[in-house]
Amino acid sequence: MALSFVSSCQNKGKTQVKEQLQQEEKLDSVEDGSVISDDTWQIKNPEVISALKRLTQCIVNGDARQLASLVCYYPFSRPYPLKDIENKKQMIAYFDILFDDSIKNMLRRSSDKDWDNGGWRGFCFDNGQIWASPDSLEAVNYMSAKEKALYEMTVKKEITSLHQSLRKKGIRPFNCYQDQADGSILRIDGDKEMYRLALYRKGTNLSGIPDVCVYGTMEIRGSMGIKCFTFNDNHIKYEFDDESKELVIFVSGEEKGRHNLKKCYWLDIVAQG
Repeated sequence: MALSFVSSCQNKGKTQVKEQLQQEEKLDSVEDGSVISDDTWQIKNPEVISALKRLTQCIVNGDARQLASLVCYYPFSRPYPLKDIENKKQMIAYFDILFDDSIKNMLRRSSDKDWDNGGWRGFCFDNGQIWASPDSLEAVNYMSAKEKALYEMTVKKEITSLHQSLRKKGIRPFNCYQDQADGSILRIDGDKEMYRLALYRKGTNLSGIPDVCVYGTMEIRGSMGIKCFTFNDNHIKYEFDDESKELVIFVSGEEKGRHNLKKCYWLDIVAQG
């Protein structure tokens, strides 16, 4: 399951999600030669319906232990700067934050008609709030009131830890990475119109001004919905995508270096001093 794709559906209406799924599925069919039938978006297979019901009942009944065993894979993604859920034990502990009465009641009242078939991506419920395959939970874009409060608190704490010049109104953390070769810390922040890359070389004070601070754009590419960033600083260009997690640097149009990054958490790095 491409989590970058399913998360892009979070703020779209049901018709928009369905149209996006249809458009992407048509693109996929061109590549693999398959034909899209009129009933692509109807879940008719009794085994699939039964499997989705079993999964939703785990959520409705608060069966955290069983639900944890049905997660497709760990770590289970949560929106940065919240931490991903690393294993079954953490999922059990986080269950009541992830699923509140509101989503439980929606699932309790739902039927198979409330699920859309996303092809190879699985099945989505309520505008992509939940994604599942017939036998596993793939992604949860829904945010309970508890999780929203935790998210907002963590965002505020993280932005407050930055140098004052970086605390732009409305800006949100996108993610934080560490260069696997030299230990540099990179963070991407943004809003709906602008994204910013801040780079701190190893040893730089993280509460101070970053060694590199450049602005750019984000574009979603391909049927997997990969987020691709481009940052420009005069004759230097930085390219990065959240799938490969590779930062490529160009100087005057010529590639000068590739850096493999791994996801990390800014507040953890700050706490380490």
